[in-house]
Amino acid sequence: MPYELKLATRTRGLAAIVHVGGTLDLHGAPELDREIDRLLGGDTKEILVDLREVVFMDSLGLRSLVRAQKLAQRAGVPLWVVRGGTPVAQLLRMTGLDMTLPLIDELPRRLQGRRPLTVAQPAQRDMRISSGNR
Repeated sequence: MPYELKLATRTRGLAAIVHVGGTLDLHGAPELDREIDRLLGGDTKEILVDLREVVFMDSLGLRSLVRAQKLAQRAGVPLWVVRGGTPVAQLLRMTGLDMTLPLIDELPRRLQGRRPLTVAQPAQRDMRISSGNR
């Protein structure tokens, strides 16, 4: 099937980032539900659901997000939803969920993938000796 859910979870410490891609609909929503249940049943202390790769979402996808937020709230686990592209953002806005779901624009820096370290180079200094008699 050309449109299917792509789900991948990675952890950073006790935080879990659920990357959701493809279609979040009748077929994919139960899979997201199971993943949220699994995370809440473990040691996870924070969940981020990243919707940036979602190309289509229907009412069952919306239901899964609301369900995840309610279950996480009951468990005392903060849950954040990373906004998706324009179609997803429009759907959230049309349904009013942009006002109730805890939305963020991107992953917090502390949870982003590792970046190569760059070492700041010290400023070049003029090491010539001056006699002061020029």
